Amino acid sequence: MGTGELTLAATRFDSRPLLVALLLGGVLVLAASIAVVITLGPASLSVGDVYAVVLEHFGLGSSGVSRIKDGIVWELRLPRTLLAAVCGAGLALCGAIMQSLLRNPLADPFVLGISSGASTGAVLVVVLGLGAGAVSLSAGAFAGAVISFALVMLLATGAGGGTSRVVLAGVAGLRLLSGIGEPHTGRVLLEDTDIRNLRRRLIARRVAMVDQHSDTEVDITVLDVVRLGRIPHRRVFGGDESADAAAVERALAHTGMTSRSHRLWHTLSGGERQRTQIARALAQEPDELLLDEPTNHLDIQHQLDILSLVAELPLTSYIALHDLNLAAMFCDRVVVLDGGRIVAAGRPADVITEALVEQVYRVRAGVAVDPVTGYPTVTYRPRSSRHLSLR
Repeated sequence: MGTGELTLAATRFDSRPLLVALLLGGVLVLAASIAVVITLGPASLSVGDVYAVVLEHFGLGSSGVSRIKDGIVWELRLPRTLLAAVCGAGLALCGAIMQSLLRNPLADPFVLGISSGASTGAVLVVVLGLGAGAVSLSAGAFAGAVISFALVMLLATGAGGGTSRVVLAGVAGLRLLSGIGEPHTGRVLLEDTDIRNLRRRLIARRVAMVDQHSDTEVDITVLDVVRLGRIPHRRVFGGDESADAAAVERALAHTGMTSRSHRLWHTLSGGERQRTQIARALAQEPDELLLDEPTNHLDIQHQLDILSLVAELPLTSYIALHDLNLAAMFCDRVVVLDGGRIVAAGRPADVITEALVEQVYRVRAGVAVDPVTGYPTVTYRPRSSRHLSLR
């Protein structure tokens, strides 16, 4: 310690004993459930008779009950109970595998095409005359589910190079900043590190994106959407639930959506949906926020509300905008692209000029500095001198 060096000793939590204990506990609960269920039914059988039948078939005594009662327990109740337990265990295992791969609480078999693929596979087995028994139908359903899921993942990967890229689709500049696209020349650095060398999970913890088009067929609540922002912070067996809840609560409060957290997505207005998406991005706790046309399809009031909200956020925001007046009003710096190349960058008052508007947008405009706000204001001039009149 005298040399000025600080040595830190870290102890890693070993979760294996806990997992073993949970597994054993689950097996015991399952066994107890089976023991109780086989005693239930419309036939009048005492608990002692039921267990006596089971023990007799295992060679542990004589039950002394009639053949009818023996058949009810051994050939009906016990097989059905065991089959139900196997089916439940299989569904639980499939759900755990799917969530460990995708880490998305909304990724259910219906959304991923697994259910429809299984149905199609079973129907094809019957139509093609391959059989109609339990084994053949199950095999067909399994094959159909696997093929359907593989096709969905292949299409998702092809749409953007990864499952997360289906959501993060925006203009070329934002794709580069988020690490989705790769530049033909040069590099994109995140704190002096080439973003191509960083894992997607690490990028997602540092960079969040709000797309201009966000919709879903699943009728989920605002709270569910915002919770999606915590996926990058989760592990295979979950994460810090208290930290997740605190982050979601802060994000809802910051965007003014706390009172609407239990509203369904399809009942929200355009402005409320954008606020929800921004809250989801804030729940990621990023350092950088990318927004692709956040004011698209919003009226003037909601445009100003959304951009005012973004301007007050305690992080760096990169916004793709086509409205020069909004860019001048809310942005500290403006970067103008033309044909994918930067043609101007700097303060709005220095960049937004009449010459630049004509060069990039091929329209004539007047640019004047508002004496009240100090922002440059663009007034576009139509090509024709004729004016439209409303009657």
